[in-house]
Amino acid sequence: SAAWIAPNLAITNAHVALRGLKVTGKDDRGNSYEFTEILGIDEEADLAIIRAKDVSDRPALKMLDRPADPKDLRGTDVRVIGNTGGLELSFYKGRITNVVGKEGGAVLLHDANTAGGSSGGPLIENEGGKLVGVNHSSLPHLNAKAAAPSWIVKNLLDKAATNKVLPFLEAFTTKDMPVDWYVERAVCMKPGEVFKGVFSAASTYDLVADITPAQSGAPMVFLLTNGREKLAQAAVTGKAVGAWTLAAKGHHVYALLNPKTATKPACATVRFGRIKWSQRLAN
Repeated sequence: SAAWIAPNLAITNAHVALRGLKVTGKDDRGNSYEFTEILGIDEEADLAIIRAKDVSDRPALKMLDRPADPKDLRGTDVRVIGNTGGLELSFYKGRITNVVGKEGGAVLLHDANTAGGSSGGPLIENEGGKLVGVNHSSLPHLNAKAAAPSWIVKNLLDKAATNKVLPFLEAFTTKDMPVDWYVERAVCMKPGEVFKGVFSAASTYDLVADITPAQSGAPMVFLLTNGREKLAQAAVTGKAVGAWTLAAKGHHVYALLNPKTATKPACATVRFGRIKWSQRLAN
């Protein structure tokens, strides 16, 4: 789901647009649109601004300014619009139940009964008709849905005015990936020995693993799990780089094995990092 915030720009979720080749959409009147460029990404707020090809006349939603105290929004009646189940646009009534988090990481909680397909759909205030937020996830343990507030959308739109504008095909290429490395460890293993390590992911994101053996040709086995299931496994004989999308936050376990058949110790440097796609757009 998405909403127009300028005559040719739409706001949706980052997890909808990330790694796209292009994005296509259709409105309630049957008009089709092709979005070929991305202007802004905020992975923390789960927002992306995308540009429609050959479009310049869409009526845009006005955005609600940040209140002096965002918690004053509690109790605000909203309509939530989403492409529920891929069945085209559905409307839901609800209220903002709380506003949590600090300035740049604020989240609106609401009780509208949305369902799958509503990601990126707008929350619109009943009285003024302004955009209040952009839906991005469900929080069943809180009996609530979560949305990024309008003032974070406005900040991203302001940044987009000075960002690079990139076609999807250039924005998400693996060449020169912008990586924020946060784990780096040198390990050595005797023949038959296993090294195990743990890193913690505070959220879902695109993970990169970089394994650089100290000596070429020394075979090792790499394993990555989330504690419940195997995410990746590979035989490594030289420098290896892999990327995965973490589906859940929390602790992840990685292991390196020097086979029993090896004749000498195997050493390597292991790095883990997060792809920071937004850096591709920053001037």
